[in-house]
Amino acid sequence: MRAHTQAGELMHAAQQQRRCAFATDQSTYAAMTRRTAAGEYVSPYQGLYANRTHWQTLTECERSAYMVRALHCKKPHWVFTGFSALDVQGITHSRSSHDGAVWIADHQRNAHKHNSPRTPLRRIHLPSDVGTRIIDGIPVTAGAVTVAVSIAHLPFMHALPLVDDALRKGAPLWNSSRNAAGSCVCSRRRCAHCCIAAIRRARAGESQSPARRYDCLGSPSRSCRWSSPTCAIPGM
Repeated sequence: MRAHTQAGELMHAAQQQRRCAFATDQSTYAAMTRRTAAGEYVSPYQGLYANRTHWQTLTECERSAYMVRALHCKKPHWVFTGFSALDVQGITHSRSSHDGAVWIADHQRNAHKHNSPRTPLRRIHLPSDVGTRIIDGIPVTAGAVTVAVSIAHLPFMHALPLVDDALRKGAPLWNSSRNAAGSCVCSRRRCAHCCIAAIRRARAGESQSPARRYDCLGSPSRSCRWSSPTCAIPGM
């Protein structure tokens, strides 16, 4: 295969910055496409490339962060959330939660309708005034919102260690969990903030009967869809 100096330089610079590479012109795009077809590069996301040998040394969380950093260069207005934001913030979570998707906040109520199985992009509807922060130059949703969105898609056994690690790293998940977004962050009828409240109580050693439920502020509620800390979050 004939060498393409610019493609190699872009790949080297991307690895130094711990992100995926992307083409800057048609010639570079063609070169990266050829190298991907030849097996030298991998393309984990449309328009993003990484050296196969280097990619295989990365964990699932590191690969996710590589994609996020590259996409931020291309789409600086995107605000990342869910598992993508967890990876940028360095919050530990189950490797099984990764499916190669990139998670972003979207203020449109029908945001999920733009999700496609052909494109690994998950648009999560969040209020326009959702709290954001900048981590290494990348905009992500605030800690409480990031964790809430993530655990709404996990069973309790995987949600618990995620919340524990977030708390150890100083993420404010209790008093500010509701205020961070202005309202509950619900995903497909599951109240993620209620999950945080129940997990916090479970970690504190409180006993709950399966019938007892909590609202977002930790008080008993009949409306919460997530009840006992021993049960899994309802299915999708």
